[in-house]
Amino acid sequence: MIVITTVAVVLWLGRYLSGPHAAYNAHPPWIYGTPTARFTVVEFADLQCAYCRMYFPTLHAWIDAHPDVNWEWRHLPLAEHEPAATQAARLAECAGEFGGPRLFWWTVQWLYQHPSEQIAHPDALYQPPAAEAIRACLQSDRPGAIVRRQLTEATQEAITATPTLRLLDRRDGRAVTIAGMVSPDVLSSAVDALATSN
Repeated sequence: MIVITTVAVVLWLGRYLSGPHAAYNAHPPWIYGTPTARFTVVEFADLQCAYCRMYFPTLHAWIDAHPDVNWEWRHLPLAEHEPAATQAARLAECAGEFGGPRLFWWTVQWLYQHPSEQIAHPDALYQPPAAEAIRACLQSDRPGAIVRRQLTEATQEAITATPTLRLLDRRDGRAVTIAGMVSPDVLSSAVDALATSN
């Protein structure tokens, strides 16, 4: 069973990594989409949050359809989902540390697609040498420090629910914060409002 799962994961990962939108920054916070986009959707999310899981494909498709917007991930593990939320966040960060933004985003998507499974052991989810590097990363404090820092930043900004989106106009720094699973039309309207309210 593990062999079949591993083969399926490797095949799916190959397709995901060759997708149309590359993510370019090589360190957290991880960005998906056009790196020079005028607008950024900063998502505060919990990898054990059912609403975040349901919303992920909607936001992913919307970003793919809007090259003027990219997507920045911020971890916000909620107390009611601990310790699994932080474990999942640490795994995603270690994946990013080894494989960059593409492996980070692939891991986030995999975690959302497999909500009922235990947080995967790197050896079951990744091929060598990724498994060894991710296992070593998980034994360090590096991923935990990133998660704690992002959680602290969210708390300081009074963001306590997931998913929460902050839509940022990178041209002038204006932003709007939207809580919950908003529709693509609401996101598009928010972008239009920021673009026209100079």
